[in-house]
Amino acid sequence: MRSPVLKRALLSAAFVVVLVLIIVGSRRSADADDPSPPAGDPLVEPITGEVVMPEPGAETGPLNPFQAPAHDSRDVPVEALSPDEQAYVAAGVDVDGWSDIHAGFASATAQAAAEAAAQAAAHELGIDGLGDVGVVP
Repeated sequence: MRSPVLKRALLSAAFVVVLVLIIVGSRRSADADDPSPPAGDPLVEPITGEVVMPEPGAETGPLNPFQAPAHDSRDVPVEALSPDEQAYVAAGVDVDGWSDIHAGFASATAQAAAEAAAQAAAHELGIDGLGDVGVVP
């Protein structure tokens, strides 16, 4: 008669073998008969049938947020807009008074940076929270 330890070891080994077979079986391709497209063919979206990238090589990299965008040939010149549209564009181009707003944000940012530096230094020295400690006479 087999010992309970041997039975448990055989059942564990069988469980591991079955588990490995299930994992290996599920890892194969879902549609093994459908080969991948050749390297030169454009990729086609399976639902709509449209080409995924209609002009390969025309991709653009990340845009620089500090640089004005390049003008597109499809841009509409301001002269072609209606008078209401021209007034709207002119209002967006008018930057009078913006320097005061920029100066206010610069001042607030400098103050916040100084406070953050002071808090970081106090934390580094281990003296943060002294306002709550109090003084003993």
